[in-house]
Amino acid sequence: PDDGGSNSFQYKANKAQLAYIEYLKIITKDLPYDETASIGQLANFLLPTVFPSTKVDEDLIENDIVERLSKLTHDIQEIGSRKVEILGSIFNEVYKIYSGYLTKINDIDNYLKKGNRGITGGNKASLTFKKSIHYPENWLTTFRKQLHNQLSYTGLFSELREEIDINEMMIKAFQKLGGSTKVEPEDLMNPKSYFDLVFELKLENEEVNSGSNGQTYAANALLCLARLSLIEEEDKKGLKIMPIDEAEGLGSNYDMLHELAKKEKYQIITMAIETAGEITDSGQYIYIMNENNLANVDSFVPPLGIFSEEITEDIEQYIQSLSDYE
Repeated sequence: PDDGGSNSFQYKANKAQLAYIEYLKIITKDLPYDETASIGQLANFLLPTVFPSTKVDEDLIENDIVERLSKLTHDIQEIGSRKVEILGSIFNEVYKIYSGYLTKINDIDNYLKKGNRGITGGNKASLTFKKSIHYPENWLTTFRKQLHNQLSYTGLFSELREEIDINEMMIKAFQKLGGSTKVEPEDLMNPKSYFDLVFELKLENEEVNSGSNGQTYAANALLCLARLSLIEEEDKKGLKIMPIDEAEGLGSNYDMLHELAKKEKYQIITMAIETAGEITDSGQYIYIMNENNLANVDSFVPPLGIFSEEITEDIEQYIQSLSDYE
């Protein structure tokens, strides 16, 4: 009806016109135009690539804008899909490295459990992993599985495609699959975030033992040997040296490390108040150093080395040669 009431076309047209003017004031606030701007001027200013001049066909402008927005939406979705693919590539690599770490941990644990690597008191060194509760592994598996099944246009991925920042995409995916709200992208991309190492001394019944100083030292030395033997480059040229401090306190654990060093072709260097381990017929160089602040020229004992059982110089002849110079 056109009776001027609230249901009339005239009333509705006037209301729409007022609403248009008010909205126009808002969008032209920071523009070089005011609410008197024509549709052509606004179209040219806001979408210059679609409307290169202010002269536009107002009958076709709606179709042109819809077409342009449809293309932009499609382009944004294509970019979003590409970012999802990048995320998939990133986390495939993260999972690959993560799985490799777990394999190496198992290899080291097997190395530590071999028969000739026992520590005194019936102990064995043990290296295991405990999966993180803050960064659950299953989110990696689920995320990669959904990518593999090409669900990139439904569910989770339909939302991710709307995100512009790839870090935000990463965090949103983690949270949607059960992860914490407090998370950093760097942690999600770090394979070490998904597990914790557990290094222990265990008895034959698998009971955890705190161990003595000598036992824990031997366990740490074994761990270092395992790392160098299994993880570092193989067949690398050069000397392999195992430094052991205060070796006399290790007891028979030193003998175990000594035998292992021979097998793995390591040179052992120790410093101790007393000689560590047994003195063998060969394979050892022993240096003896004495400290005596009160010594004079007659009582000072210089450092000496024992390299062989063979006598290279007769001590009596040496003393006699000194007296000949007096």
